[in-house]
Parts: sequence; structure tokens; C-alpha cells
Amino acid sequence: MFSTYYLFKNNVLKYISIVLIFCVFCAQLSITETFYYTDICKTNFEIDISNKIIQDLQKAGIKEKSKIAIIGYKKPVLNNTCIAGEMVGKSSYNANHEAYPYYIYSTANILGVWRSIGYDYTACSGEQILEARKIAEEEKIPSWPEEGCIKNCGDYYLIKISEDDLPW
Repeated sequence: MFSTYYLFKNNVLKYISIVLIFCVFCAQLSITETFYYTDICKTNFEIDISNKIIQDLQKAGIKEKSKIAIIGYKKPVLNNTCIAGEMVGKSSYNANHEAYPYYIYSTANILGVWRSIGYDYTACSGEQILEARKIAEEEKIPSWPEEGCIKNCGDYYLIKISEDDLPW
């Protein structure tokens, strides 16, 4: 109680403490702005790659509501100003692909991004995703954006966005 009273009674200490509080606030604000900017860059990456993949689907005649299996993952392209943390800067194209059963959750995340920009596709079942992984490996399907990265598998469409380096 006495120290607080003395601190605010003495004008010099009062102004020094106000300046220190302002400096801490500015430092924290700078870090928060960097995280926010990183998230904006990640979101722009997701929207850009989603629109390009969907354009390829539309060129192939694949309509909305079709079942989709997405094999692989893409890390977001961030610039040097960005700070990628555990969750900040992590794209839906790179999230949960390592969660077993592989690519089921990441496909759902990616289709969630597609829904947020106005395209409604459906995720495949776990069995179909496993079958799609086998087809992608056996038939040596190239990774997106190469020609032939989208394959009609009967009940669903396979999109391979990177090499499948996860264990079986």
C-alpha cells in the first residue's frame, strides 16, 4: 500500500511507470500484429490454391456435391515477415494429414476451406481414402498441378496434391 502511494505521489516515478507500460504495450502489439499478418498470408495461400484446384476440377467436368479424396499436403508459402507457430501459419492444406487414418481429417479441413469460399464438395469415407492412397501409389499419379493429378475413381474423385510420404 505504501509503495503504491509513494509511486503515484512522486511525479517522476509516475511518468517513468507510464512510459514503461506504454513500451510493453507497443512490444506486445507488434508481436500480435505479426501473428495476425501471418494468418492473413496463410488464408490468402489457402484461397489461392483452393481456387486453382477447383478451376481444374471444373475444367475436368467435376460438379459440386461430388465426393473428393485429397491425398498429400501443402505447406503454406509465407514470406520472411511471417512467424509460423504451432497453430499460427498452419494451413488447412497442412493440418491433420498425419492424424491416423491418414488424409481423412485433412480432406475434411480442405473441403471446409472450399465451402467457406462457396464450393460445396463432399468428403470420401475412410475406406475410399485408403483405396485412393493405394490407387495413387500403384498408378503413379502425379502431384498437383501436373496433368493427370485428378482421377475419376468411380464413386469419387482423387486429387493428389503432393507425394504420399506417410506410412501404411
